[in-house]
Amino acid sequence: MGKEIKEQTFINQGYVSHDEVFDGLDEHPDGTLVLWKDIIYWITSHKRSDGVKALGLEPKGKFKRPKRNEPCWCGSEKKYKKCCWKITG
Repeated sequence: MGKEIKEQTFINQGYVSHDEVFDGLDEHPDGTLVLWKDIIYWITSHKRSDGVKALGLEPKGKFKRPKRNEPCWCGSEKKYKKCCWKITG
């Protein structure tokens, strides 16, 4: 009965403009992690009164790149080099 680790999707948006950061995010579920301008965000959504899905980005914290052998920041309990290092490279 080990600790169950939820698999998370991670999207690196780099330094794109505010208008471009939301492109394609509607395809991902709530709780997806997005790295944009060195800040980590969660995707949040809700239905507006007219029935349209509205997206939002809720800040989770500032991204401080860990060293290779430190635990990964995403909470997977793996080393950074074996987890998100290739994604955030």
